[in-house]
Amino acid sequence: MRTLLSLFTVLLLSAFLQAESWPTYMHDSRRSGNSSVTLKSPVYLQWEYIAQYKPAPAWPPPAKTDYWHREANLKPRVTYDRAFHIVSDGKTLYFGSSADDKVYAIDAASGKELWTFFADGPVRLAPTVYKGKIYFGADDGKVYCLNAATGEPVWIFKGAEKERMIPGNERMISVSPVRTSVLIYDDKAYFCAGIFPNEGVAMYALDPQSGKVIWKKSDIVVSPQGYMLASDDKLFVPTGRTQPYVFDRKNVKRLGSFDGSGGAYALVADNTLIYGPGDLGQLDMAAKCDNTIATFNGVQMLVSGNTSFLRSDNEISAINRNKYVDNYGDWEKIAEKRSDLADNVWDLREKRKVALAHHQDVSYIDERIDKLLKEIEKMDLQQESIEKGGTNWKLPIKNTYSMILAGNTLVVGGENIITLIDAKTGKVMSKAKVEGKVYGLAAADGHLYVSTDLGKIYNFTDSKPGESFVIAPKSIENPYKNNDYEQAAQKILAKSGLQKGYCLLLGAGEGELAYALAKKSDLQIIAVESDASKVAKARAALDRAGLYGKRIAYFQMDADKLPFTKNFADLVIIGNGKLTASADQVVDFVKPFGGMAFIGGEMIGNSDLNKWISSSQGADWKVEDGWAYYEKGSDPGYGEWTHQYADAGNTSSSMDQIKGPMQIQWFGRPGPRKMINRHSRTVAPLFKDGRLFAPADNRVIAVNAYNGTVLWETEVPGSRLLGALKDFSNRVVTDDAIYVGAKDEAVGLYVDSGKEKIRIK
Repeated sequence: MRTLLSLFTVLLLSAFLQAESWPTYMHDSRRSGNSSVTLKSPVYLQWEYIAQYKPAPAWPPPAKTDYWHREANLKPRVTYDRAFHIVSDGKTLYFGSSADDKVYAIDAASGKELWTFFADGPVRLAPTVYKGKIYFGADDGKVYCLNAATGEPVWIFKGAEKERMIPGNERMISVSPVRTSVLIYDDKAYFCAGIFPNEGVAMYALDPQSGKVIWKKSDIVVSPQGYMLASDDKLFVPTGRTQPYVFDRKNVKRLGSFDGSGGAYALVADNTLIYGPGDLGQLDMAAKCDNTIATFNGVQMLVSGNTSFLRSDNEISAINRNKYVDNYGDWEKIAEKRSDLADNVWDLREKRKVALAHHQDVSYIDERIDKLLKEIEKMDLQQESIEKGGTNWKLPIKNTYSMILAGNTLVVGGENIITLIDAKTGKVMSKAKVEGKVYGLAAADGHLYVSTDLGKIYNFTDSKPGESFVIAPKSIENPYKNNDYEQAAQKILAKSGLQKGYCLLLGAGEGELAYALAKKSDLQIIAVESDASKVAKARAALDRAGLYGKRIAYFQMDADKLPFTKNFADLVIIGNGKLTASADQVVDFVKPFGGMAFIGGEMIGNSDLNKWISSSQGADWKVEDGWAYYEKGSDPGYGEWTHQYADAGNTSSSMDQIKGPMQIQWFGRPGPRKMINRHSRTVAPLFKDGRLFAPADNRVIAVNAYNGTVLWETEVPGSRLLGALKDFSNRVVTDDAIYVGAKDEAVGLYVDSGKEKIRIK
């Protein structure tokens, strides 16, 4: 009897401790955001931790408007890395950084760093805590298991389908990054590697203790991004832009994708998946891929019993789930009619703009718009009436970004504020100020943890402290007291004329030359060093200097086995004087149209240098002032696209000598925010001499065609052109300028700077 009682006590204590932790993003494998932790109101700040770097999200904001689909104020759908999301075992906090590629362990009581660990790429999603270890994936294509107490690696698994690394949104990453969480369920660690189906995407189940593969499913033909979810028999994989996919957890068979809204947000509630928020802020609920049960106007939902808490643009509401679903059919019919009327209003407003531009009377258009708006208003009232039947309470509240449920307290993260709400009544209990947009919330061991887009983490409890305190790691100006590489950096930059782009630094040592180059330019430096101890010293020093991550990333690699994609580097430097990489390999990495390579001759014997240079197949190396250097021109077979249909003759042929198979060279900026939606059929992008000219919204953006670096951006008002279907464009590029038609004039911009050359009326 005593044994049974002891066992019951242990089980009860174990359950209690589990409830008091926050071991994974949104608390559990179903991403419920629902914890039994009791939060009393008001809460008081205990400490504030300010990370050295702000989060560096993988994807820029979406376009503001989709003209083709008549949609405005588009919602971001891929928001999983806009804050450092916290997980906790109750005593220690853990988070990964998309900015400096580290995972942090923070003491919950004091906010002080216990340890940090460098991955080989940005860590974009929160770790998972499980049995004294933490698990996470990174943009390097690897999954890591660390000892939770010490940060020492237990195992590291390479999940990337391919070795190649490419520039991706201003970072050098694996072509198969791990952009899902590591989901621990039923003593298995699940994750996906890869986001480009044509480059290979795989799903894995590993033994979490040993890292050994239990099963692997290759070529799953999805683009996994976000936090994976699990139910008793299924795995759910968000895909960022499009709808989630579902797999049978036992036989890994793909069961299909869901209808409706895309987005990286998802929640499993009972036997249904709730996902979104789509472009317009809508959540769909489905039990099966082809069975949408209900749609909600909102961006996040929490479920507790028969109550759903819905967060939308303008309010928080508590909904009776059963009543809402029962009434959904009537609501949907009205929603479809309302959507058609809204499209008509959009079309009429566009016609009104055209009429005004031609000084025509628009009164008849205004009358039709007014009539349609009144009909839409009636439908809004009808929908609101239907919603009331399933609504427990509503609370108006704007500019919110996150929400969790801790006991009977609903916590909502807003801009510079958190709000505590009584979940039963919808009454505001208290508020607390923070700084930044609150994308991250977690509750553990009686504490509320808040993380914002500014890289700040806050710890609140219901105990009023004597004085709250701030923990802020400080950078130092120069971690290298005697840096003999500054003169070399200055010489290379002066000779090359480069100030931005990608620099591949081979034999990078402990970081002195990388530091000097970064301080004297805007180059993004990819440093390679074979000695692990030097890599560790360089990372630590450059991190203290506030340069590690986006500006300088270090990789431990042998120089003769580099995985980087060809033609990506504006500048290649051999920094230690050791000719470990061949001359041809160095040339391969240099981008065409002005990319350069440098080797310090004074560190190498002349005979060795000449022998190394002579081994190069056709590359024209020069030796000058103790340095050997090479500049790449236009390789044979490269073409150009200077007009809407390639050239002045409208041949639609660039004359490129393309050889398959094709692969991704880079992806990323400038992103959709300043671009015109592709469905609107704007003019073609242009290419000449290594520059890609993107037809942005009333502007021109020049991009390095080989690595995605934005070279310049110039606004040209009145140059937006939609519906360029077959036979016209307003842009053409020559050797020295790009000419853009804007209203009743043409503007010529220099291709190398974007500055105005000429204006023709």
